[in-house]
Amino acid sequence: MGPSGPKDNPYPVFLASAGQPIDLALVLGGDGTVLTSARHLAPAGIPILGVNVGGHLGFLTESVEEFQDTEQVWDRLLEDRYAIQRRMMLQAAVYEGHGSNLEPVSERYLALNEFCVKPASADRMITSILEMEIDGEVVDQYVGDGLIISTPTGSTGYTVSANGPIMHDGMEAITITPICAMSLSSRPLVLPPGSVVSVWPLGDYDLSTKLWTDGVLGTSIWPGHRVDVRMAECRAKFIILRENNSYYQTLREKLLWAGTRVRYSNNHRN
Repeated sequence: MGPSGPKDNPYPVFLASAGQPIDLALVLGGDGTVLTSARHLAPAGIPILGVNVGGHLGFLTESVEEFQDTEQVWDRLLEDRYAIQRRMMLQAAVYEGHGSNLEPVSERYLALNEFCVKPASADRMITSILEMEIDGEVVDQYVGDGLIISTPTGSTGYTVSANGPIMHDGMEAITITPICAMSLSSRPLVLPPGSVVSVWPLGDYDLSTKLWTDGVLGTSIWPGHRVDVRMAECRAKFIILRENNSYYQTLREKLLWAGTRVRYSNNHRN
């Protein structure tokens, strides 16, 4: 057991000190806490049981009401009466020079929700100039606040706030969504999972562009660098206790979909 947060990262110690394979990670918190756990535990194949304690949305967690009878929860886990959901992740690294250079100059980063490439400054709002390649072919240049490269899991996060598409979390696909682009023709793209997305920061050398992973700062990138994003080899595993788990019910509840102001009866359903 251990605390996790912006200044606490217990996962390397957990993984290094385990004398036998870890069967389960019980994560108490909100979606941000679960995202952190997924980045560290997915490469080891450890399933995560997230409990929504203090979280606001809870897309990735089980309701705390499911744990009122804790003995029943442990019985279900011991008797394998649960489902495991596997979700695709993304990996990214920073490279220098020509696109043929495949030796990274950064560590490898993982994301369950999204990678975001955008500038950061304490004293002014910076407009970024980004060139995007897909599988080595230049597709577009974006002038705006940045780019979001997302998984289906992340499509209901930062991506949907930037008017990106919502994708079922059982899919494998990559979404590219511009943030406040200065061209109305810059639209979101949905790509096959085998695509490699390369982002090149352009412009002045004194402008620091940041690579963010699931909302956490990864590293700084500069003109002459490129960020390659692709589907990760590992999957995040989540334990599902709800017997009637429904993705669409989650959307209705978490996004507060109310439909029309006046409810119409559908007699054709009967």
